[in-house]
Amino acid sequence: MGLSNVSGGVRNVNDGIGNLNGAIFYRIERVQNPSNE
Repeated sequence: MGLSNVSGGVRNVNDGIGNLNGAIFYRIERVQNPSNE
């Protein structure tokens, strides 16, 4: 039970990092290739 909780927490952290990276790359792409907002 404890181990599965740790795995779930690690997965949540990885998802959060993935979302953060996605937002950063999205913002960089918007800056490099500005489209008409």
